[in-house]
Amino acid sequence: MMGQGRPVRAKALALSSLVLAMGAMATVAVSLSLIGQRVTPWERAHAAVEDQNGDLAIMDRRRPAWVTRDTMTATVPPRDPGTAPLVGGGRLARAEDQDVPGMIHADMGAFSVLEDIFGPPLAALRAYVARHWEPTGRLAFFWGGVILAAGVGLTLIALVVAAARRMMLAPLRRLTEHIRQVTNSGDLIAAPPHIGRGELGRLAEAVNGLQQRIARLAYFDTLTALPNRRLLKDRAEQLLRIAHRSNQKAAILFLDLDGFKAINDGKGHATGDSLLQAVGAALKQMVRESDTVGRFGGDEFIVVMHNPAGRTQVEDLAGRMLNRFRRPFQTNAGALFVGVSIGIALYPDDGADLQDLIGKADAAMYQAKGAGGDRSAFLNGDRHRRAADTVDMAQAFREAIFAEQLRLVYQPQVDLSTGSHVRHEALLRWTHPQRGLIRAEEFIHLADSGTLYARLDAWVLRTACELLASGGTAGPLVEVVSVNVSTRHLVDGDLVTLVRRVLTDTNVSPRRLVLEIAGTTAVADKGNAIRALERLRAMDVAVAIDGFGTARTALSDLQTVPADIIKIHRGITRAASQQAAAAAVIHAIITLGHELGIEVVAEGVETETQLAFLLSCGVRVGQGHLLGVAT
Repeated sequence: MMGQGRPVRAKALALSSLVLAMGAMATVAVSLSLIGQRVTPWERAHAAVEDQNGDLAIMDRRRPAWVTRDTMTATVPPRDPGTAPLVGGGRLARAEDQDVPGMIHADMGAFSVLEDIFGPPLAALRAYVARHWEPTGRLAFFWGGVILAAGVGLTLIALVVAAARRMMLAPLRRLTEHIRQVTNSGDLIAAPPHIGRGELGRLAEAVNGLQQRIARLAYFDTLTALPNRRLLKDRAEQLLRIAHRSNQKAAILFLDLDGFKAINDGKGHATGDSLLQAVGAALKQMVRESDTVGRFGGDEFIVVMHNPAGRTQVEDLAGRMLNRFRRPFQTNAGALFVGVSIGIALYPDDGADLQDLIGKADAAMYQAKGAGGDRSAFLNGDRHRRAADTVDMAQAFREAIFAEQLRLVYQPQVDLSTGSHVRHEALLRWTHPQRGLIRAEEFIHLADSGTLYARLDAWVLRTACELLASGGTAGPLVEVVSVNVSTRHLVDGDLVTLVRRVLTDTNVSPRRLVLEIAGTTAVADKGNAIRALERLRAMDVAVAIDGFGTARTALSDLQTVPADIIKIHRGITRAASQQAAAAAVIHAIITLGHELGIEVVAEGVETETQLAFLLSCGVRVGQGHLLGVAT
């Protein structure tokens, strides 16, 4: 931009100089022309043209006339400036309508001889000099002065503009260019240009102060004044580069406060903020000058150790931090206790880049928190791989719902005395792109632990009811289908609406549908769940308690849950023929079922021995590979 200003300034100066020079030249030319005109003697004008009578033919501007020597001598004084002795003599005669021989066609009223410096002698009359030459000379002199003044004015304007550019516009351009560079590069700590003093200098100082303020907001946590995640990563990457070049070590300590949410919710956010400030100040005092401590987000902090003297020094720092957190912190609400879990990752042992190290330190922190908290831990590789596999499976399962990788197979529930099919249970299968077919037991918890249970229940219900409506044309012939649904879905209140809509859309009778739940022991709002089950039974939809006899169910479910069917867990069925305790449990369940009018179904029937034992106990319906495989 500065380079563009110089040609503009040079053009303005050149133009003003040209106008000034033209005005000066015009004024000088007119002045010289007027100064050079003078009256020549009579002898120099002797060659003037005379007619045959000795009279000079002249032509007045208004009308022609004969002028004699006597008349002109009496009219024009012979010594008057700009004139000379007149030629000829005689009288003055009018020549308005006469063809005057030898008439000189010029705009002259009286004869005189003038010498022009630009050529031969010029014949003119006094009237011409008085009424034409002199006014024309003054007008030219006037316009020459105007042009000269205009040139001087333009020159001054150009000089003022050049000075303004140098004093104001150029500094503003430099300041604007600096702001543009900071905006494009994001370098908020770049030094501003030197502007000088005055108003522009104060403006530059204000911009510099604003830039520093923005830099603090961008790089430092506003609550604890510690480096934020952005600056923390930048410094950590610098330390890792130094460690790589110098063959040194580095350590990442990932800290997460234990019980902070309870304090924040119970005491208020102001107290929580005060506690975070106290924790940040304490951590800053515990590290070396070469180390960096920053707030990673929320109640998470990261400490980057530069070139620790082995694993022992890192463990020593973690131990001192744990001891400090066992003492109270002073806040605006008084002294408060808060714990901490610390995960540690070492460079280059646990990773070569910052993202990998932070991820492993974070995983180690969760291992420490899972072990009870108030401790530090290095990453356990096997546990980390299992956790990573779980995360990968959760992501893949979410994609599977939308990619149509799920399907239903139907396993019959058989009347043990006749062998006929009572109903079919819809079992979920996942065709994984890499792992192949996966059974529901290996992934169904992924839906329950997340927010996919509602979408999954809707898909299973609709797919099963569409099979019922097809009459066997879209799959195996099924008269009654039993579908597993999430217990969490009962609490939401949407399950009843979902079932009613699916049955209406598919035109399936509610009596052909059984919903299986895993008990209500772990349900937070058991009352709401039970009310939802009662509404479903009122619609003639049957309810079954799945996996009865395990930790997920309890005998109290038989008293409170409005159920039509009890399904004995397959683990109890398999052990019934070999363990007396398992046999006693089955006897008790069957007795309770008969007393309460609830149907009992035994899962996991795989051998003839198991089948014979169940028949001896009075079990009417069974399910398992021995009785029929899922298709």
